[in-house]
Amino acid sequence: MVFFLQGSEVDGIVNEWVSRFAENSMEYASALDSKVGSLGGTVGRADLQFSEVYHKLIHSPALETLLQLEHTYALAVLEMCKARDNAMEMMQKRYITTANFRHYRLFCNG
Repeated sequence: MVFFLQGSEVDGIVNEWVSRFAENSMEYASALDSKVGSLGGTVGRADLQFSEVYHKLIHSPALETLLQLEHTYALAVLEMCKARDNAMEMMQKRYITTANFRHYRLFCNG
């Protein structure tokens, strides 16, 4: 099943995701700029944030839900791409048929 959203609906969804992402990521923004790694090296802030978020996600009960959502979205995008490809193929066939007919009428019916 393919769902087509209007521009305002998409904007609302995008704004909601941006808002929630900003709220959720703020707790990681206050992390230290660097920490000493287990091998004595320095781990950058971005690496530390990623590892903390990744660890929380992997051990979160929401992981299964997120994977299911990602799979559902992937199937929807695949279906939309197939519909687009089919529409394009139909338009190309119609163009070729029309072009051939016009060519025939122009040159063969003289």
